[in-house]
Amino acid sequence: MSTVEEQQNAVRKLQQAWRARPPRTMRDYQAAFSDIPVRGSFWVCPDRLKAPTDSNLLDVFSKAVEHECKHGEQLPSRHDMSLHDVSLEWIAQRTSTPSSEAQPASSVSETFARLMADVRQPMTIVYLHGGAFFVGNPKYARTMTTALAGFTQARVASVAYRLAPQYPFPYAVLDILMVWLRLLYPKQHGMHHAVSPKSVILAGDSAGGNLALAVIQAILTLRRLQKTNEPMLRFDGRDVEVPMPAGVTALSPFLDMSEGLPSYTANRHIDFLADIPVALTMRSDDLWPTRPPRGDPYTDPSTWLHPFVTPALAEHWEGAPPLWMACGQERLSDSQKLLVARCAQQGVTVLFSEYRGMPHCFAGRLHKLPQTRRCYETWAKACLRFCDPPSTLKSFAEVIEMPGNAVKVVDPTAVSSLSLEEAGELIRIACKWRKPWTGSVISRL
Repeated sequence: MSTVEEQQNAVRKLQQAWRARPPRTMRDYQAAFSDIPVRGSFWVCPDRLKAPTDSNLLDVFSKAVEHECKHGEQLPSRHDMSLHDVSLEWIAQRTSTPSSEAQPASSVSETFARLMADVRQPMTIVYLHGGAFFVGNPKYARTMTTALAGFTQARVASVAYRLAPQYPFPYAVLDILMVWLRLLYPKQHGMHHAVSPKSVILAGDSAGGNLALAVIQAILTLRRLQKTNEPMLRFDGRDVEVPMPAGVTALSPFLDMSEGLPSYTANRHIDFLADIPVALTMRSDDLWPTRPPRGDPYTDPSTWLHPFVTPALAEHWEGAPPLWMACGQERLSDSQKLLVARCAQQGVTVLFSEYRGMPHCFAGRLHKLPQTRRCYETWAKACLRFCDPPSTLKSFAEVIEMPGNAVKVVDPTAVSSLSLEEAGELIRIACKWRKPWTGSVISRL
């Protein structure tokens, strides 16, 4: 598929199919991705990372969240939250058995050993799936995770963080921070060995990209609170450092919870994201609307200015690891470009690609387009470079025009047409119309 017209037709079909879906309940959405088969020659191995004992992680994290509360945010009580075990899938390219064969049946420990024997790069990609914070799981993300495993020849740890509305913000961020620390400081009899933070990439698409960047913001906040670049906390009874990963990567990160920035209207003709958020068009069930009701499954709109909820509004990025980001000409692009420009202006190394004519998370849905292959190739290359950085890794931004072979290099510090203050005011205005949802469709009018 190479002509502009053919690509536009593919985008249009995706848009029509997405918007024609009938309303479903929250439970229907959450059950929709429970049985997705593995395609291609990949190892998939389940694992469960144990929550720490004798740890102050929850207290330290809660203080970081509260430190950034400046707008009367309504959050779950610290006393209602708890640390939980977190499930994940290990994924790697399978090269030791014929690609035409199914994954050989074996015990979990044997599967993991065979998976590790086929890993060619000493890197771990911690992957956070998309799904608007309330749907999805590692199976849902296999299109992305198997592609990254194949292009990098590294292993991917795809995380099943807790979902809203049962577990609203900040549960998912807490889960991912726990996974990050458990990879660094494993249980004695766990399957994996301790990993070096310099060999780990945080990655995600859509909501998962938001969460990856929220974890970076959480670590930066800990640094400021403890006045050190090596913040500490207690984990399994010992004091451990909370370091940064080697890099963070995001495809079409969901960075504007309000959907109130100008691109949400300007790019409507290309993107498949709906005018009214999906959660406000669902059929009611025992999960949604919540009791008492709130305006969004993931978080109360009062939190939309919080940097762990809307990282695009974060003021401070100094000290963040290198960032790779790709997006389409999508409804969320204003928030994505705002974050890219902010990071680049504060000295963070940024590699950014905007694919004109492409919708949200195009690489996970339009598999035959050359833009999709190019996206995965640059994504994988960035992961490898971040873990083994050259001495002169410089920020870079580009715009790729349809049909994918015309590239324009741009200044990453100037990709945003909005200032932080302008975006914050628009999101603050959008907060006012989003009222607690009680089961009836809410209009913007």
